[in-house]
Amino acid sequence: MVATGSPIAASASQGSVPGVVAAYASDPAGLVARLADLFGPGKAGKGITFDDTTKVGQLNRAFAFTPEFTAGTTNEHPIRLTNEWTAPITVADSPVGLATIWINPQTNDPELADFVAAPGTGKALTDVPAEAYLIHDAPRGAWMTLQADVVTALVPGSTGLTGPTTTIDYRTRVLSLGETNSPVVGAPTGQGAINSIVIVSVAVLVTVAILLAPAWRRRRAPAAAPPADSAESTPPDETP
Repeated sequence: MVATGSPIAASASQGSVPGVVAAYASDPAGLVARLADLFGPGKAGKGITFDDTTKVGQLNRAFAFTPEFTAGTTNEHPIRLTNEWTAPITVADSPVGLATIWINPQTNDPELADFVAAPGTGKALTDVPAEAYLIHDAPRGAWMTLQADVVTALVPGSTGLTGPTTTIDYRTRVLSLGETNSPVVGAPTGQGAINSIVIVSVAVLVTVAILLAPAWRRRRAPAAAPPADSAESTPPDETP
């Protein structure tokens, strides 16, 4: 049995939370039901049991560093909005991970974009200060807050941050080293299993196509033309 949903603050940190996102997070057939489908116990019994004690925590709008700030062409307005909202998930009041919601631009519907089954990550994003901006450095798997000019890591990822720093220092020490991954344009990029399933499926299809290509070409190749003195007066049948 999945959670029936609980009231969620419209906006916990800086940045708006659209009504459709809040509704999806609290709808019994929405976020938690999707988590149960994808990350619940499978045939092997592994997975998280999202029962009626499952709760969705505060929703936070995620921001990212702008390309201009990252490139060093400006120090003004270092962050931008993203199409991401975080939702820490608990079961029996214990953190189990962090869900990320996005609005699919093709359908305009909110969907589960990613789930990181890491209790520490869920707990770290449970109580983001109302006056802070939540920043997602997706290529490095990091989450941090920005207040005034101070960047504080909630989940350091591969940034190496161990304490507060400034935006300029973060750019010099971290962003200037380049990205470790190339995010998918227009879609959140997380560490969870959703994108991995898609990537593996595409790789399998490509591999099968490559293996079958020689046989397909042999079947489609036309038969050799008969000798000039042959009695065959009709062209060979090229139908495989």
